[in-house]
Amino acid sequence: MRGKVAYFRTSLQDVSDYDQLAFFIKPNENISSGEYLIDFCSDAKGETPVIRLALPHLTMNEWNRVLLDNGAKLGCQTQSIRLWCVNGPSTVTLTIDSIFACKTGFSDKGNQ
Repeated sequence: MRGKVAYFRTSLQDVSDYDQLAFFIKPNENISSGEYLIDFCSDAKGETPVIRLALPHLTMNEWNRVLLDNGAKLGCQTQSIRLWCVNGPSTVTLTIDSIFACKTGFSDKGNQ
Protein backbone atom coordinates (compact mmCIF):
# COMPACT_ATOMS: atom_id res chain seq x y z
CA MET A 1 0.00 0.00 0.00
CA ARG A 2 1.24 3.48 -0.86
CA GLY A 3 -0.25 6.85 -0.05
CA LYS A 4 -2.47 8.13 2.73
CA VAL A 5 -3.20 5.40 5.25
CA ALA A 6 -5.09 7.46 7.82
CA TYR A 7 -5.55 10.99 9.06
CA PHE A 8 -6.89 12.71 12.14
CA ARG A 9 -8.51 16.12 12.05
CA THR A 10 -7.10 18.23 14.87
CA SER A 11 -9.02 21.46 14.20
CA LEU A 12 -6.62 24.40 13.99
CA GLN A 13 -3.64 23.69 16.28
CA ASP A 14 -0.72 25.97 17.06
CA VAL A 15 2.24 23.71 17.88
CA SER A 16 4.83 26.38 17.13
CA ASP A 17 6.25 26.15 20.66
CA TYR A 18 7.31 22.55 19.99
CA ASP A 19 9.81 20.85 17.68
CA GLN A 20 9.31 17.16 18.44
CA LEU A 21 6.53 14.61 18.28
CA ALA A 22 6.39 11.67 20.71
CA PHE A 23 4.11 8.64 20.78
CA PHE A 24 3.92 4.86 21.11
CA ILE A 25 3.23 2.64 18.11
CA LYS A 26 2.70 -1.11 17.81
CA PRO A 27 2.86 -2.72 14.33
CA ASN A 28 1.88 -6.30 13.58
CA GLU A 29 4.89 -6.57 11.20
CA ASN A 30 8.44 -5.22 11.33
CA ILE A 31 8.57 -1.81 9.65
CA SER A 32 11.77 -0.50 8.07
CA SER A 33 12.92 3.04 8.74
CA GLY A 34 11.36 5.52 6.34
CA GLU A 35 8.51 3.26 5.13
CA TYR A 36 5.94 5.45 6.88
CA LEU A 37 5.72 9.21 7.47
CA ILE A 38 3.81 11.32 9.95
CA ASP A 39 2.69 14.50 8.16
CA PHE A 40 1.42 17.72 9.69
CA CYS A 41 -1.13 19.08 7.23
CA SER A 42 -2.52 22.58 6.74
CA ASP A 43 -5.96 21.28 5.69
CA ALA A 44 -8.58 19.30 7.58
CA LYS A 45 -8.52 16.24 5.27
CA GLY A 46 -4.82 15.33 5.43
CA GLU A 47 -4.12 16.33 1.82
CA THR A 48 -1.59 19.19 2.19
CA PRO A 49 1.52 18.25 4.19
CA VAL A 50 3.68 21.08 5.47
CA ILE A 51 5.95 19.00 7.71
CA ARG A 52 6.99 15.38 7.09
CA LEU A 53 8.65 13.19 9.72
CA ALA A 54 9.87 9.68 8.87
CA LEU A 55 9.18 6.84 11.28
CA PRO A 56 12.21 4.82 12.44
CA HIS A 57 12.47 1.03 12.35
CA LEU A 58 9.58 -0.49 14.30
CA THR A 59 9.62 -3.93 15.91
CA MET A 60 6.56 -6.09 15.35
CA ASN A 61 4.17 -6.89 18.20
CA GLU A 62 5.94 -4.49 20.59
CA TRP A 63 5.07 -1.01 21.78
CA ASN A 64 7.80 1.13 20.21
CA ARG A 65 8.42 4.54 21.81
CA VAL A 66 9.03 7.04 19.02
CA LEU A 67 10.46 10.54 19.33
CA LEU A 68 10.59 12.42 16.01
CA ASP A 69 12.66 15.62 15.93
CA ASN A 70 11.70 18.18 13.29
CA GLY A 71 14.87 20.24 13.89
CA ALA A 72 12.68 23.38 13.88
CA LYS A 73 9.34 24.51 15.27
CA LEU A 74 6.37 22.39 14.16
CA GLY A 75 4.19 25.30 12.99
CA CYS A 76 1.01 27.15 13.79
CA GLN A 77 -1.41 26.08 11.04
CA THR A 78 -1.84 22.36 11.66
CA GLN A 79 -5.40 21.19 10.95
CA SER A 80 -4.75 17.46 10.57
CA ILE A 81 -2.09 14.82 11.03
CA ARG A 82 -1.81 11.93 8.60
CA LEU A 83 0.02 8.65 8.30
CA TRP A 84 1.58 8.21 4.84
CA CYS A 85 2.99 4.97 3.46
CA VAL A 86 6.03 5.47 1.22
CA ASN A 87 6.58 1.80 0.42
CA GLY A 88 5.35 -0.66 2.98
CA PRO A 89 3.77 -4.07 3.32
CA SER A 90 0.45 -4.60 1.57
CA THR A 91 -1.38 -5.23 4.84
CA VAL A 92 -0.23 -3.96 8.21
CA THR A 93 -1.98 -2.93 11.40
CA LEU A 94 -0.50 0.01 13.29
CA THR A 95 -1.83 0.97 16.71
CA ILE A 96 -0.81 4.46 17.87
CA ASP A 97 -1.19 5.74 21.42
CA SER A 98 -0.36 8.81 23.51
CA ILE A 99 0.72 11.18 20.73
CA PHE A 100 1.91 14.62 21.83
CA ALA A 101 4.17 17.49 20.79
CA CYS A 102 7.17 18.26 22.97
CA LYS A 103 10.29 20.42 23.13
CA THR A 104 13.92 19.53 22.44
CA GLY A 105 15.43 17.78 25.43
CA PHE A 106 12.33 15.71 26.17
CA SER A 107 13.24 12.23 27.39
CA ASP A 108 11.67 9.36 29.26
CA LYS A 109 12.44 11.24 32.48
CA GLY A 110 11.64 14.73 31.15
CA ASN A 111 8.49 16.78 31.04
CA GLN A 112 6.23 17.45 28.07
